[in-house]
Amino acid sequence: MNPRLLALFNDADARAFRTASLVRLILIVGFAFMYVTLAPEGYAARNVAAFIAYGVAFATALAALLVVRLGLYHPRLGLWFSVFDTAWVSLVMVAATYVYGIPIEMTGALPPFLFIPILLALAGLRYGIWTVPVCFLTFAVIDLGSLLAVYRGWLPHPGGPPPEGVGFLFTPGVAVARVAIVGMLAGVLTLAVMRGRQTLLRGIETTQARADLSRFLPQAIADAIATQGLETVGRGRQQRVAVLFADIRGFTTLAEAMDPADVGALLGRYRREVTLAIEGRGGIVDKFIGDAAMGVFGVPGPSTGTEAKAAIAAGLDLCSRLRGWNRQRSERSGSLPLVVGIGIHYGPAFVGTVGGLERLEFTVVGDTVNVAQRLEAATKSVGTPLLISRIAAEAAGGAGPDWREFRAVRLSGRDQPIDLVAPPVSADP
Repeated sequence: MNPRLLALFNDADARAFRTASLVRLILIVGFAFMYVTLAPEGYAARNVAAFIAYGVAFATALAALLVVRLGLYHPRLGLWFSVFDTAWVSLVMVAATYVYGIPIEMTGALPPFLFIPILLALAGLRYGIWTVPVCFLTFAVIDLGSLLAVYRGWLPHPGGPPPEGVGFLFTPGVAVARVAIVGMLAGVLTLAVMRGRQTLLRGIETTQARADLSRFLPQAIADAIATQGLETVGRGRQQRVAVLFADIRGFTTLAEAMDPADVGALLGRYRREVTLAIEGRGGIVDKFIGDAAMGVFGVPGPSTGTEAKAAIAAGLDLCSRLRGWNRQRSERSGSLPLVVGIGIHYGPAFVGTVGGLERLEFTVVGDTVNVAQRLEAATKSVGTPLLISRIAAEAAGGAGPDWREFRAVRLSGRDQPIDLVAPPVSADP
């Protein structure tokens, strides 16, 4: 596991450990309250050992929460806290047989025994595969080990034989069977932990892959690739899209008179304004080439018929943003306004991956893209910052009453003339 995924996994494990510790604290308080209120009169008050047992368990739960709070959590600490809790309860269970003179075979009848499955379940809230098995082994070694030690004479027998009539329920074989049943529970919980861990790791890897892809691809494309796979998303298809081209007028001359660092800062802010305008209307920034930008509406999903309307809205938003930015630049440093040309067209295009074996690029190609690029170039001769094909305008619901019209315009590199419209906007402050 790479360091970034490991850090995310450990963070999730720490939060799970905190939840388990909080639940354990609540359960300890609840059990202690029941012990005090339900025990026979005078019984609880005389049982100093029980209060010590609950006190140690309470202190351990508080310490576990404090470890997480102070940022000192480590997966090994989570394991050892769980093992200590299980060992402590198991030892209390064995000690209780000596305190009350109960046969060693009757540990399963004592209330602390019920705490063992709960502790195993709490260990299962974490994502450590070995936590539940190690906790079970700790319990089994202490419980069966004490039983063996008494039968071997290594420890004194804490009480007489089991009560008549129900003694068969507390024979050594049945005591071992109870431990085996707890072991089955531990096995089921371990499988649940493994499945939860795998699900968490897949989720972390998918999230990280999506984050990595979004650094190099538009967010919408990165999300689609992460969820559907590159082969599915990259499979080429033809569909109707709206394409927006934007380019700064006279940028080469402007950059020549500027410091390279200032040029980089200018381009960074310009690209931010373009990205916000396009993505704010549901499009994606297909590419930046220097001061030129290409936005596409209608990918990676199927066409919905709203692409042209969204593209025109993005073009108008971009003009508004540039007016505000030009106003700021003029007020702060007296800089001349940036003049940007924007062209928008709507029509069929190829959507998918293009490239060779070593490098693939998700993009949109076709005559629709070429026309949008030519429209952006034509804004300079027409004298408007935003030029839209009539096809795109009609797909968006029609041109406005105050829009300028340009009929049968021949664009550079195209034989067929095209009708254009231009809304009354300006990028100047």
